[in-house]
Amino acid sequence: MRSSIHSRRQGLAAVFATGLAALLCLATPARAADYASVNAAVAEGHILPAYDALAEAGTALAAVTDSYCAADAPLADARQALAAFRRSWAGAEHLRFGPAELGMRSLRINFWPQARGKVADALSSALAKAEEAGGGMDVARQSFAVQGVPALDALFNGDDSAAPGTPRCDLAQAIAGNVARMTSAIRDEWTGGNTPYLAAFTTPGTGALPFEDHADATLALFKSLHDELSRILALKIEPALGKTPADARPSHVEGVAPEAALDTIRTNLAALEALYQGPDGTGLAALAGQSVTDTALAPLMEKAFSKTRATADSIALPLADAVTDAEERKKVAHLATQLRALRQIVGTRLAEALGLSVGFNSLDGD
Repeated sequence: MRSSIHSRRQGLAAVFATGLAALLCLATPARAADYASVNAAVAEGHILPAYDALAEAGTALAAVTDSYCAADAPLADARQALAAFRRSWAGAEHLRFGPAELGMRSLRINFWPQARGKVADALSSALAKAEEAGGGMDVARQSFAVQGVPALDALFNGDDSAAPGTPRCDLAQAIAGNVARMTSAIRDEWTGGNTPYLAAFTTPGTGALPFEDHADATLALFKSLHDELSRILALKIEPALGKTPADARPSHVEGVAPEAALDTIRTNLAALEALYQGPDGTGLAALAGQSVTDTALAPLMEKAFSKTRATADSIALPLADAVTDAEERKKVAHLATQLRALRQIVGTRLAEALGLSVGFNSLDGD
């Protein structure tokens, strides 16, 4: 009798467990296998190509800087190499995890906007230290403001451009070499060595690796998307735009070259859409498309990206000029509005569809 009751209880427990598992599968927006698939696809099709391009641009920047400072290439070539590097950086700067953050590399490569107003003093200090040491410039041990893009921007695009055969050009070579080493290290640490970061990202949950499970790795991708939208708004658009035309601050745009600020934002947005879509729709978009409770999400995300990027492309003046121009300012303000809307969709509906939660970000605003 007791055996019969026990058997029935076991049977009911098995049925209950099976039913509960089925309900959990229905309720969970993305299962572990789905997260794993997205992580692998985005790593191979988006992250690694972005860092390959960045390392190549860093190497090219160093080579062209050497040629310019040896008087074997014109200043225009150095400026073009810097613009190409900035574009490659804009295609990868949203990836705020992994080797790019080791040793604060991302800040050292592009210490902006923190470097605003500090670059000139940092350059003077670096030159003075080199003179005291009798030559040689180890910028990697100096202020972040003199280690990367903002410093090179001042040396190549500023009022006092570095001339071949001068200490300022020697400093430009040291900075470009520093950038090349950091970007090559980021790329190599993703795929090389005894513990490549790629393995930690795509096969999480083993030992002291940085991700507990596949969902945790997907969360890093989600935060890269959400947080970069916040950075574009809070750092690259709103300070220059101001609340009214009288509050506009053109000097707060990113970059010295007139075209740099908008070019960077456009590239940022293209990179974020590429992260979301993944190769052939295998990125976060694949998880959004699986949502049975929010079937409108996937087409809404596509529409939001399309319209936001179209607005950015429609701005006809450099950003520093656009924020003070009556007509173009409207486009910049509209872009800010669209970015807020896109961020809101990502932080609520996409997060829910993915089964993830975005934490507090001080850049989110109201």
